Amino acid sequence: MKRAILASAVLVAGVLGLWFFARPAYKRHRETRAVEQARGYLAKNDYRNASLSARQALRLNPVNLEACRIMADLAEGSRSPYLLDWRRRMVEAAPTVENKVLLAASALRAQASPYPLAADTLEELKGSATNLAAYYAVAAELALRLKRTAEAASHFEQASRLEPTNELYRLNLAVLRLQPTNAPAASAACAPAQMSAPSPCAGSWRTASEGMTFPPPNNSPGSSWPTPGQRRTTGCNTSRFSAERRTLSLALI
Repeated sequence: MKRAILASAVLVAGVLGLWFFARPAYKRHRETRAVEQARGYLAKNDYRNASLSARQALRLNPVNLEACRIMADLAEGSRSPYLLDWRRRMVEAAPTVENKVLLAASALRAQASPYPLAADTLEELKGSATNLAAYYAVAAELALRLKRTAEAASHFEQASRLEPTNELYRLNLAVLRLQPTNAPAASAACAPAQMSAPSPCAGSWRTASEGMTFPPPNNSPGSSWPTPGQRRTTGCNTSRFSAERRTLSLALI
């Protein structure tokens, strides 16, 4: 009789242990698998299933950073009004400087002037993001939208100093300097990029923050962060367009 009771107690303890320890592990496994499936679908441009898999991961863990990032990528690609919500969730899941810069960049596209969320976020990052070129790129785009050309040029200069190989920063800086009194400076800024880029002054121009890059996240070495979509303008004839007008076109979507 005592043996039967002891055996029953051991069995109950085993079942309870399995419930408390194995169940969370299985839940984490399902969450990880859903994120991996979402990545795979996204790589194959299967956006519907990528969204379904990412949402499945979020049902298991509402603050899964990678799932939030995938949903933000999908929202950005489809120009969804929910992009800002997903960027906010990324910041809630991981309040890093990089995620906050992405939030500010998205706020520039989702809100109207004077872009309060972008301005407040950039102000918050003033003391902690001074070594990040992407911060200055977004700050430059905000300045462009507010028609603060000199401030935008200063931000692009800082971004170019931090990432001297980023041709987009150099070209945007050159555009800002394309005024009669600054023509030599603009040519000097544009010349190095012209040697490696196909017809930069007659090709495609992009938003100020499109060229921004971040250090890769720990869980995906070598990867880069998503950038906004491309916008084209016609030509690079300085006699036809003022520097302010041509630069402001970079910030429009």
